Amino acid sequence: MDAIICSAGKGSRLGPLGFFMRKSMFRDPHTDKSILWYQLDALQEMGVENVVILHPRGDFQIPAEVKRLADRYSGMNFCCVPVSTRNICETVAIGLAHTRSDRIVRLDGDVCVPERTGLMNLKNVEGNALAYFKPSEDIQVNERTVIIGRDGHLDFWKPGDDCAKIWCCIEIWNRQDLRRLVEGIPETDQPHFYQRVNACSAESPPLIWKPVEVPVTYEIDTPEDIRLLMDFWDRRAKDLEKRALDFWVNQQAYPSFSVNKTEQLRKDVEIIADLVQRGQKLVEIGAGEGILMGELLRRRFPARYRVIEPNPFWISRIREQYGDNPAVFTYQGTLEEWNQHQSEQDDVGDVALALGWAIYIIHDETLHRNLFGLKARRLILKASEPPQDRFSRLLVDNYSPDIGGHYIALYRSVTEMCGILRHAGWLIKEIRRNIYPAEIESRYGNRSYLIVAERP
Repeated sequence: MDAIICSAGKGSRLGPLGFFMRKSMFRDPHTDKSILWYQLDALQEMGVENVVILHPRGDFQIPAEVKRLADRYSGMNFCCVPVSTRNICETVAIGLAHTRSDRIVRLDGDVCVPERTGLMNLKNVEGNALAYFKPSEDIQVNERTVIIGRDGHLDFWKPGDDCAKIWCCIEIWNRQDLRRLVEGIPETDQPHFYQRVNACSAESPPLIWKPVEVPVTYEIDTPEDIRLLMDFWDRRAKDLEKRALDFWVNQQAYPSFSVNKTEQLRKDVEIIADLVQRGQKLVEIGAGEGILMGELLRRRFPARYRVIEPNPFWISRIREQYGDNPAVFTYQGTLEEWNQHQSEQDDVGDVALALGWAIYIIHDETLHRNLFGLKARRLILKASEPPQDRFSRLLVDNYSPDIGGHYIALYRSVTEMCGILRHAGWLIKEIRRNIYPAEIESRYGNRSYLIVAERP
């Protein structure tokens, strides 16, 4: 299966926004993923092997993004083709010449497909299909919206029309039918793509296609469309954050993972022993079942060990094992809840340990609040960096065979994390990169780093 992405438009209806940035380059501020990146995720999930991206002649943004992303998509080939025409049918005809498959997915470059599985309903369709979605509360139908009527006719919506099916500007075609759509058009005729579909559907023999429903997509033609997409991304980040927390809170056993946790633990203990002085008061955020805690307590150097852990199963194990230790204090809940629970009279911890906790907080505002309210003089924070240095952040839906399920993680680069820490009132004192040897790192290709920060 091949794909043609039509990104050759000028974005004139976006005003100044379209002058400075191609529409497919607008980015999710929470994950650093462009609209094109989201599209490639969905196409990879469908099994597309060859992707042709058509962009304006002289444009450098889209080819640079494709080069930036290419090594994330093993098995997929990319071909960036500059075009001078703004006629959509001519553009598709140029892209068609660079394809090889008999099955072709065509989509506009300004359509965001938010979910990796968003186009899967098209994958096993026989024949031709036009993707549509049902309008939701945040998708306002207007005179620019193309709908699929009850008779299968496509047209701009008008007041009084049934708008149950909104065309996504995404289709899947047999090669010969797509060629029929875009070739043989009179030079004086420059139809909108949907008008060409209507014309061919009325010819003899008629072009046959069927509507196939997909999840809501977002097309950006105006500044208002961009606002709606940004609002969606913001809601999605909050939802992912909740899903990540709910997942870990409901884990009844601490998973072993497929990485060498024993060696990582040994390294973590070495690092903390090097950075923490005997007799200091420690706060561990997200302690799990207390494995790190047990190793540090055996060394008998913390004067107090406070644990903040939302998982009731894990916190109960800590209490069973260390309930008689007067130096151990436990709190069942999130760090945000703990920050709100604390009073002004509560003393400040000398060192806060946050080893692997921050990647499950998707929303920067939430992470900022957590770090801003943390009562500690020093912070030792470990996190995972995106697999390639050129990404400032990367949202990953991890699958763990040990857990038997998926969990969400947002890998932020060292630079990104340091910026959030500074904004929350911390001074960066030390950075250690690649703290584990490659052989004991995650199978997702990321590398762990450590930041030591202090209150001014």
